[in-house]
Amino acid sequence: MFKIGDKVRINVDVVSQNGLFDSVEQEKQYDYIVSHANEVYIIKSTNSSAPANFQFDHPIVGFTSFYKEELIPVTEEDVKPKSKEEILREQILKIMNAEDSTENYEKIAEAVFESISSDDESYSHIGYHLLYSFLNGDADGILTAICGWSMKTILAKAGLIEDDEKVFVGD
Repeated sequence: MFKIGDKVRINVDVVSQNGLFDSVEQEKQYDYIVSHANEVYIIKSTNSSAPANFQFDHPIVGFTSFYKEELIPVTEEDVKPKSKEEILREQILKIMNAEDSTENYEKIAEAVFESISSDDESYSHIGYHLLYSFLNGDADGILTAICGWSMKTILAKAGLIEDDEKVFVGD
């Protein structure tokens, strides 16, 4: 039996067979689960009186309950360290799903516009890197071309994530 703190994956096949997506929110959660089939979740709570009694500590699927048969146990050997991109993606999802998300969006926009106004790159440099990044599907490159900073740095500058690279020491 699973307990709080256990690491699991979601068995997408069983979830799709069980169905019962009663709301748009549940459909979004299901779409997330399908597109992140190998993601590892941590059980946050259990409710033995409910048929689907497992919930996760997760910004997207944390509010949905799962049945025991929908979960696959994960051992430490199964878990690979998350890439920097995966960590940033989780941080962005958490910011977007926060109760004060409108305030977060404003902080991000302020950080971007402040960076644009203080960027001293030539227009030709900016234009070239905008086009180059666009052609390569590099959203972070587009942001860097426009304001001189990556998304991670903008989020740190806005105070929404930790500045673990210490870019703004002394600011």
